[in-house]
Amino acid sequence: MAFKIAVLTASNSASTLACLNQLQQLQDVSIAGVVFDDGATSFRLRLKQLWKRTRREGIGYLITRILRTVGGTAVSSLMPHPFDPMPLRRQIFPEECRSVHEFCERHKIPYASVASLNTIEAQRQLRELNADLGVVIGTRILQPSTFGVPRLGSINVHKGKVPDYRGQPPGFWELYNGEKEAGVTIHTVVAKLDAGPILREGRVPIGPSETEHSLRGKLDALAVDLLADTVRDFADDRVTPKSQPAASRAPYTTPTRRERAILEQRLGVPMEPPFRRVLKRAFYAWALYTGPIGLRNVWLRLRRRTRCTVLLYHRVNDFSQDSLTTSLNRFIEHLHFLKRRYPVIALSDAVRLDSTGAYLGPNVVVITFDDGYADNFECAAPILRHFGLPATFFVSAGLVGTADRFAHDGRSPYRFGNLRWDEVRALRDAGFEIGSHGWGHRNLADCTLDDAQKEVVSSRERIQQELGSSVRSFAYPFGGRTDITPAVIDGIRGAGFDVVASAYGGTNIVPLDPNNVVRSGINDRADALTLHAEIEGISLARLRACFRTPPNTRRTEQVSASPVAVESQ
Repeated sequence: MAFKIAVLTASNSASTLACLNQLQQLQDVSIAGVVFDDGATSFRLRLKQLWKRTRREGIGYLITRILRTVGGTAVSSLMPHPFDPMPLRRQIFPEECRSVHEFCERHKIPYASVASLNTIEAQRQLRELNADLGVVIGTRILQPSTFGVPRLGSINVHKGKVPDYRGQPPGFWELYNGEKEAGVTIHTVVAKLDAGPILREGRVPIGPSETEHSLRGKLDALAVDLLADTVRDFADDRVTPKSQPAASRAPYTTPTRRERAILEQRLGVPMEPPFRRVLKRAFYAWALYTGPIGLRNVWLRLRRRTRCTVLLYHRVNDFSQDSLTTSLNRFIEHLHFLKRRYPVIALSDAVRLDSTGAYLGPNVVVITFDDGYADNFECAAPILRHFGLPATFFVSAGLVGTADRFAHDGRSPYRFGNLRWDEVRALRDAGFEIGSHGWGHRNLADCTLDDAQKEVVSSRERIQQELGSSVRSFAYPFGGRTDITPAVIDGIRGAGFDVVASAYGGTNIVPLDPNNVVRSGINDRADALTLHAEIEGISLARLRACFRTPPNTRRTEQVSASPVAVESQ
C-alpha cells in the first residue's frame, strides 16, 4: 500500500511546483491531497503588521508606504489597466504548470483552498485525506492542531541551516553576514519555529558574485532533492531524527529597508528608491499620454521622417536575474505592447525600405538578440512566433554548439547554455534572421587588425556553411563606441556584411547609417511603460544623454548604458 502524504503550502512558486513534481514521481508514495493557504489576511491584522513595521523601521516606513500607495494610484489613473501575461503564457507554453492548483488538476490530486491552514476547515480537510505524513512548503506559522493531524505528524522544508538560520527570508541573512555557505534543513514540525528534530540537511557554497536570487535558486534545487529523500526515508521506515543544538539567537525575520539597502550596496545591485520610481512613472505617463509625444510624432509625419528603434535583448528565461536577462512574463508584456502600438519589422526590411526612400511612419521597431544563448530558441522564439513578430539573432559562431562560457559570464552565479547549430537552423527556418556576432566574442578594437578580420570572416563563413544561405548583418561584440575602429568597420563591410550594429543605445533617424545601426539594450527592469518611454526617446537615460552628447556628433539619438539601455556583452 502506498505511503500517503498531504502537502500544506501557501506558495505557487517554481520551487514549490518542483517539489510537488519530485514527490509525484516517488515509487510507492502517493500525494493524498494538497491544502492551499490562500493567504487571506484581515484588515485588523494588516494594520497590526503595518504598525509593527513602523515601530521597527521608523516613521519613514509609514510615509513611504503612503506615498507609494497614493502615487501608484495616481499613475495608474493615467495608464491602461495592468497587463496580465498569464493567459497568453498558457497559450504559448501549454505544457507549463504555473500554479499548485493546475498541477493538482493535471495529476488528479485532491486540492482544497482555505483562508488559513490554522482554521477548523483546513484541519477538517487534512483529516479527510487520512495521510501518513504532512509536508509543509512555504506557509505561515502552523499550530499543533494543524501540523499534528497526519498520522506521523508533519515535516517542513526550511531553506536555512539550523539552529543558526531559523526564520526567513532564505539566503538573505547568510549573504548579509558574509557566510561562505548556506543550507537547507528538512525537520519535524514542532510548536517552536524551525526547532524540530533534523531529518536531513545539506549545504551549498556562496560564490563571490552570488546574489540573493541566485543563492535562493541553489537552495531551491537542493531542497527538492532533500525533501524527496526524506519522504523516501519515511516510506521505507528508516527515519533517524537528530535533535537540534540549542539556538544562540532568536529566529531571523524580514529585513528592514536599511538592511536591504546595505546588502544591495555590498552586492553592487542597489534598487531604485520607491519614491523615485513613482515620480519617474508619473513623468512617463504624463509625457506619453497627455500630448507632448503625440505632437512630436505629428511633426515627424508632416516631415515624413522616421525614428527606427532597434531593441537589443540577450537572454529570456526565468532562472536568472541580471542586466542581460528578461523574464518570460516581461518579454510577453513587451511583445504584447509592441504588437498593439508600433510597426515591428525585420532588420533587413528596415535597411531595404530605407534604401528605397519609403516612408515607414513616425516610429518603427526592430527586435534583435546578441550572443546566442539556448533560451533564445527555447523561450524567446515561441513567444515571438505567437505574436508573429520578426527578430534577428546575432550569434557568436565559435561558441555555438559548445559548452564554453562567454567571458562576461565568467563571474556569474548562473550557468547558461549556448545555442546548437540545429537550433540556429530551426530559427532560420521559422523565418527569423541570423546575423554574426563575431567568432569568439572578442573585442575587435583590442586585437590586431588581422585578428579582427579573422574573427569577422571566419564567423561569416561558418554561419553560411551551417545555414546554406548568406549572412548580411554584423553586430560587433560589446557594442560600445570604443569597441570598434573605422578600419575594422571597413573590414566588416569588405567581408560582405551590409549592416554593422552597435549597442550603446539610441534611436536611428532614417536614413539609416549602415556602418552604425544603434541599438537600445532592454532587460527585465523595463516594464511596458518604460519600454514605451525608451522607444519615444524620453526615458531618463535618453534625456540625460541629451545634455551630455555634443550636438554635432552623430545623426542618431545616442545614449549611454543604463539599467534599461545596457551595452551588449
